[in-house]
Amino acid sequence: MDVLEKQQDKIIVNPEFKELQEFKDVEKVYSQNMDKLIKYIYYVYKSDSIFADLYPASRKDEVCRRFGIDIDFEADEKVRALIKIYNELSKSREERHRDDVLRDMEELIDILHSTPYRKISTYKEGNKIFETTIDNTDEKIKHIKSARELIDLSEKYKTMISKQKVQDKYKGRRMFDKDFNVTEK
Repeated sequence: MDVLEKQQDKIIVNPEFKELQEFKDVEKVYSQNMDKLIKYIYYVYKSDSIFADLYPASRKDEVCRRFGIDIDFEADEKVRALIKIYNELSKSREERHRDDVLRDMEELIDILHSTPYRKISTYKEGNKIFETTIDNTDEKIKHIKSARELIDLSEKYKTMISKQKVQDKYKGRRMFDKDFNVTEK
């Protein structure tokens, strides 16, 4: 069983995960809203949740909006510690690195949108104020190159993760086993 697993309409928590002190600490604080917290962690941080293709901040906003979660769980240090443990237990190293790259991509997109191709500079000479347009293309191109590098890195991790999942699926099986199918993904 995974740390969090969806069965029918309910998210089940692994009993071993419930035994962790971090889980118990959070459960004391959020006893009334524990279902919301579990749903939040599942949909925001699960690698194959329906919101997994969104960038991290967008994913958090969308999950909160869709499920009516009005509590900022991530503001609590204990919840962040629990989420960190959940990620360590449920994701491979490559999946955690890809999440980091996606966070960086999201931040870089904001920077890219706020960097203009031309800047307007004002200066004062005597009593007159002058405006000059300064070319900012080099800065914009530098951010675009960084974005391309992050996209390439994200795709590299995505490929590594998919290969790892295929290997995990067939671990311990032999090529001549009856139900072994190489083309299955």
